[in-house]
Amino acid sequence: MKKPKPKYKQGDHLRLVLGKEKYDNFIISGKPVWDNFKGDWAYPIRGKSNYSMESELKPYKSEIGREAKVKIKIERQGTPIIENAFIIEKSKSVIAIIVGFKSKYCNSGIAGDDKVPGICVEGSLDSLKLNKKYDYVEPTYILFPEYKGWEVFAVGYGKYSAKVCLIKK
Repeated sequence: MKKPKPKYKQGDHLRLVLGKEKYDNFIISGKPVWDNFKGDWAYPIRGKSNYSMESELKPYKSEIGREAKVKIKIERQGTPIIENAFIIEKSKSVIAIIVGFKSKYCNSGIAGDDKVPGICVEGSLDSLKLNKKYDYVEPTYILFPEYKGWEVFAVGYGKYSAKVCLIKK
C-alpha cells in the first residue's frame, strides 16, 4: 500500500477530536511519522508527550484574533481609510472587535440603524494618512452586516484603530 502524503506540517494549528471531546489550537511541533500498524500519519503535538493520529486532527480556525476577520461594509467613504476588522473576544452575548485604520489619529462613534450595527469614523486636523478626495471632516460609515440583531454598546479609539463592543439585543 502506498503511503498518502501527510495533510499537515510543522507549525499548523489544529483541533484534536477524541470521540465527542474537542480540544482547540494544538500545534504540530515536528515532522509526522508513518505508523504502519494503524496505517495513518502520527504527528508530534506541542504540549503533549505522545503523538496524535491524522484521523484525530481537524483544521482549526480561531474564532478570535487576526484569523477571525469580520466582514465590514463601507456605507459611506469619507476621509478616514479603513483597513480591516477582526474579533478579539467573543461570547454568546458580547463581541469585541478591532477595526484597523490606514489613517492615523481618527475619532469614532456609534452609527448604523436598528437592524445593522455600525460605527462612524471621523478625521480631524490632527489626523494623518487621510483620503485626499474629501475634506478632512467627511466621516466614513462602517456597518457590520454579519451581526444583524446586535447593537453597538461602546466604541473606543486608538492611534490606528477603533475598539467596538457589540451586544446581542
